[in-house]
Amino acid sequence: MTQPKQKRVEIVAFFVQQLNTALIRNAATLNKLYQKALLPQALEKPITDLYEKAVIFIDEFNKNPAHLKHNDLKNVKALKDELSFFKNFYRVNPLAGSARVGKCINHISADIDHFLWNFAASQRTYMPGSKLPHRPQKTAERLEWFNIVQRFEKVTGKFPRHGVVSPEMKKAGFILSKETHGDWKRRYVNGSF
Repeated sequence: MTQPKQKRVEIVAFFVQQLNTALIRNAATLNKLYQKALLPQALEKPITDLYEKAVIFIDEFNKNPAHLKHNDLKNVKALKDELSFFKNFYRVNPLAGSARVGKCINHISADIDHFLWNFAASQRTYMPGSKLPHRPQKTAERLEWFNIVQRFEKVTGKFPRHGVVSPEMKKAGFILSKETHGDWKRRYVNGSF
């Protein structure tokens, strides 16, 4: 039995709750460090600003978690920018503090990084220069094509032409256009297939 596909917003909601839990855990640790006077005063504002951006995003998202809104995307970008500022501030100003402070700072950064990475992945954001998909992946067809190409290369040592692969694909129940063959060949050759 196959599981139903999750919507992007459901995936984002999971990671939002995970981030919220992590921030609450880290806030408790920060509070203990603050009470013991172990938290450097110079770190208080950058940490507060970072938490503020995260809480704004979480609160806005939780108002209507069934839909991802344009403001949510803006708030994620603001959180990403604030995290980048925070990391640079901490890197440039190595503040004297206990190992517990450094560990807590690293946990906060890692938790937010984890959320941002998963948010980007759930939105199908790609690295600059990569091609966005414009049609379904055709996984079974691609696998069959790959197997045919591999078999032919083992026998002849050359990459097969469309005229050789197409009849084999037809036997397997697939129709292979010259354009698709050319596209897959490019991806196969450059290692992105």
